[in-house]
Amino acid sequence: MNDVKMTDCELVVMKCIWTSDHEMALPEIVDMVNDKYKKEWKSQTVSTFLARLVKKGFLTLYRSGRQFYYVPLIKEVDYKGNEIEECLMFWCNNNVIDFMETLLGKRSLKPEELEWLKKNLK
Repeated sequence: MNDVKMTDCELVVMKCIWTSDHEMALPEIVDMVNDKYKKEWKSQTVSTFLARLVKKGFLTLYRSGRQFYYVPLIKEVDYKGNEIEECLMFWCNNNVIDFMETLLGKRSLKPEELEWLKKNLK
């Protein structure tokens, strides 16, 4: 896995790409970032983040006609898992109980979440 970190802005762009069911071009990414995440970013801003993500090894791109399409090189589940593992190690000294106490101290579980936990912790 890539040990390089993404900035918060780069994460927003990657989240759009990860949640799409197809490879995306710049105009579509700009629209999604602005609509879904309530940003007011211009194409040049998003283009800068995309270039950084390519340089960092999170994306690749290819040209088709006049458009460049961006393809993730790292799966969201892998990146998310790595981030959660690092959080567990750094903030909770690798203690899952401390992690869960911290998480549950911030919000209550929904009934379906509680049922999922009961089912999967057995």
